[in-house]
Amino acid sequence: MPSDRDRDRDRDRETLREVQRRLLAEDPGFVASFDAAGPRDSTCSVQWAYDLPRSAYTTALVVAVALVVAMLALSAPGSALLFAALAVVTAVLRCQDEDRRGP
Repeated sequence: MPSDRDRDRDRDRETLREVQRRLLAEDPGFVASFDAAGPRDSTCSVQWAYDLPRSAYTTALVVAVALVVAMLALSAPGSALLFAALAVVTAVLRCQDEDRRGP
């Protein structure tokens, strides 16, 4: 027996298909422009992040750590915590990128 989550997912997929059918019927040229552009050219694509040089991660990490120190010196622990989280995310992304690229 399908769960509520499965029913919601199926309903969302059917809604997406209906929107796609309507777009195709109303403006086939508009739909074709998406196929021509491809996923790499999409502004919502994260492909640009995968193409960053390794030095970009290092620079972002150094800047984030410097901002943490500056915020602590200025007695702004909330901002320091925010920049520390940014540093952690940057470090994790750097490790994932190095794993993906290899030695």
